[in-house]
Amino acid sequence: MKSKIIFKLIDIDGNFYLYDTNSNRILLIEEEDYSKLKNFNGKIKKNELKENFSEKFIREINKLRVLKESKFSKVFYEFSNKKELKDYINTHAESLVFILTKECNL
Repeated sequence: MKSKIIFKLIDIDGNFYLYDTNSNRILLIEEEDYSKLKNFNGKIKKNELKENFSEKFIREINKLRVLKESKFSKVFYEFSNKKELKDYINTHAESLVFILTKECNL
């Protein structure tokens, strides 16, 4: 059984981002793609990507090597301070790395 692609969408002041759990990258995406991805509730199959998104979007994610089938079965997200995340993204960060642990007691 093939696993799904797991992702998180982030909307900060009208800028739309995709957090790819497999590559630990945050990408700026178009509002149209954000809206389409929102319908999949954070999980999508590879064939659903091809069926629902433009060739341009597919080429871009392939070029960046994101939205591949996930190594993880479940992912939890907690962005406790949107301002800090927004400030970091706006300082021209190319990507963010999120560390996943077996147990997190923050």
